[in-house]
Amino acid sequence: MRRREFLGGLGAAIAIPHPARAQRLPETPRRILLIANIRDEAQALMDVLLDESARHPDLGAPTLLVPRDVRPKRDSDVVVKPRCVIGAPKQGPQAAAIEVWCLYDLMSEMVNGSNTDEKGLALRKIFSLGKPADAVIGFGTGAFPSRDTRNGCVAVGGTVFLHDAKGGGSIWSWPHQMEKLIPSKTPSSFYQALVNDRAVMDAIRARMQEAPVNPARPPAVIVSPDAVAVSSVNIASTADYALVDYTAVGFAQAAGVTEITSVETTHAVIRRYCADAPFIFVTGIPNRIGQFDKEAQGNNQRASRNAGVVASWILPTFLRAISA
Repeated sequence: MRRREFLGGLGAAIAIPHPARAQRLPETPRRILLIANIRDEAQALMDVLLDESARHPDLGAPTLLVPRDVRPKRDSDVVVKPRCVIGAPKQGPQAAAIEVWCLYDLMSEMVNGSNTDEKGLALRKIFSLGKPADAVIGFGTGAFPSRDTRNGCVAVGGTVFLHDAKGGGSIWSWPHQMEKLIPSKTPSSFYQALVNDRAVMDAIRARMQEAPVNPARPPAVIVSPDAVAVSSVNIASTADYALVDYTAVGFAQAAGVTEITSVETTHAVIRRYCADAPFIFVTGIPNRIGQFDKEAQGNNQRASRNAGVVASWILPTFLRAISA
């Protein structure tokens, strides 16, 4: 039976539904950001997500697809939308909407897409759009800090080390965090659950492909709660990668870092804008440290694709871990 209440002075009765019969508000899914750096990496990731035989079967097909064939010519042409959105079934109390972004999509041809300041501007656009992120995945490629080849392998971790190369006309910084180890809020149970899930790991290995140049045989997934991505920011050009990578690794080791799994330019920049949201990185490895010119060009597409396979297949495990 409905209660009837009167508003003083209006002389009209308003029927108010009984609380037990009131309809629930629609559930808002968790906002998960999967952020790639450059276009080739993003395209390899999209190729996996659009392939029903390659992506995890629990993930839906990408929707709200936004064509990204070329970079915008002017800043006013930039469309601030993800490349796609992917639905995932409930892993815990809420469903998830996974937004796939590429930083280069949010930069016009008028700017240098490798400039760290420009990456920061693009990331601020992503994180300010809609509700705060519930979790973030940094996606890209990076060198392996060893003469031993890991070309074609994929590293998964959460901790980053941020090194300032002080070049390239960029002055981006993360106050009080430069040259420091920055941990993630991702629970360590995620990494343990992943390495113990034989079905998932076997499915990933079955879909990974060898790199064309100096490959690791077979390509492997490097997963550890102690894995560290070393990110060098404010780099002038790719010609500086070899020297900067060695310098960055030296700074990280001097700070006590022992398990470096990749050296690149972007993961720590993405981490800067996550606040307290759980963060992980998925890094395809195309080259050994110091061998960017000799190995990366031939291996980038394969390393990015393998990283796309890994990102797809670990997503349900990640969602469960951050829901626990």
